[in-house]
Amino acid sequence: MIQRLETSMMALQQPGLSVNDGVPDVQALLQKVQVSQVPEELGPLVAELREYGCLNEADPCCQVLTAFGRLRLWQQTLQLFRDMRSSTVATDSMILGLAIQANQRAKFWQHSLVLAEELASRDLEPTPSVLKVLVTVHGRAKQWQRALHSLNRAEATAPTLAVIPYNIVISACGQLSEWTQSLALLSRLKAREDIAPDEYTYSATISACEKGRMPHLALTLFHEMENDE
Repeated sequence: MIQRLETSMMALQQPGLSVNDGVPDVQALLQKVQVSQVPEELGPLVAELREYGCLNEADPCCQVLTAFGRLRLWQQTLQLFRDMRSSTVATDSMILGLAIQANQRAKFWQHSLVLAEELASRDLEPTPSVLKVLVTVHGRAKQWQRALHSLNRAEATAPTLAVIPYNIVISACGQLSEWTQSLALLSRLKAREDIAPDEYTYSATISACEKGRMPHLALTLFHEMENDE
């Protein structure tokens, strides 16, 4: 639970906070963070949270990380994460996952990959939504084994799964001539009742077969794709 924090008389002069008997309304401030849609609005709100010591607790940090991810502010995400490292806030799987998501949305793959490595090395359990992000992060890095591992775990834990994670892993496997893995993933996808392969799925698998010097399989898949249209 987020506690109301005692402040000095300077708090009374801060326009961004609702103040009652010298105590800032942290919940009201965090609600503004949650609905903020522009960086220019979010920045001052986070600055006030930091000034009053609110970012020394895990819950406010999670909410701010979520807001940074929504607005694709990877630099602010990185700074907050560094601040948390040097404070008493424990960087658990939820916080690491939110930081990975924020960086991924901002297309800052390098830092997402570093945090993903830490998540694995500390044997922390990612949430289903983070597993989907890890598929993308490892797929972009052409680490097909790890991307496939995350996809397998996402299949087992996520209530719903779109075709995109499959396409990412199929493409990553194909780029490294792992055409058998691409074909196996296509078969798994076709066996599902809730989702189906799309044009990109077939194109990525065809490309994998071509790189694996399996032109007859590529041609078969091409005809199969045409018949499905």
